Amino acid sequence: MKNDLLDLSSEDLSLITGQFSPDDLIGLTHLGKLYRGKMPNGSVTMDVAVKILVDDKRIFMANVDDNKLTRLERVKTALALAHLLTYLHGRKYLIRSFSPSHIVVDQKFTPVLFEFGLLVGGVLGNTIDESDMRLGPFGYIDPFSARLGPGEIDYSSFVSSNITLAN
Repeated sequence: MKNDLLDLSSEDLSLITGQFSPDDLIGLTHLGKLYRGKMPNGSVTMDVAVKILVDDKRIFMANVDDNKLTRLERVKTALALAHLLTYLHGRKYLIRSFSPSHIVVDQKFTPVLFEFGLLVGGVLGNTIDESDMRLGPFGYIDPFSARLGPGEIDYSSFVSSNITLAN
């Protein structure tokens, strides 16, 4: 079996991300820091994302008392998230795992998505492998999809129902 994985050193990753420049920091995730970078690939340069796992007790602060969301900010954030989901579903993405841990809110209360390892279709590939369409996060299968036969797909099952914006 051919292995196309690259073995990059920490020095390589530092060069790719401009020495982990704050300008290239995309954001903090629930597992670490995510940087944008540029990596040579033959005669072209590829845009890449580099995740650095951190062993920190607190990557972000939840429920900060001095930064309460107003009702208007909550509504704006919820609407922005709804627009984002509409966009993703309109592009025929299959989102197998969508949870609050994949969302952070920036200074303008705009939801930002991170870590979609279970996102397929759309610009990631024009076709979706229908043999495993019903799979979701480990240990879960949508009850409506479970009753379908092999190869049958019900796109209406791929909606998010577990997002809670609370303060």
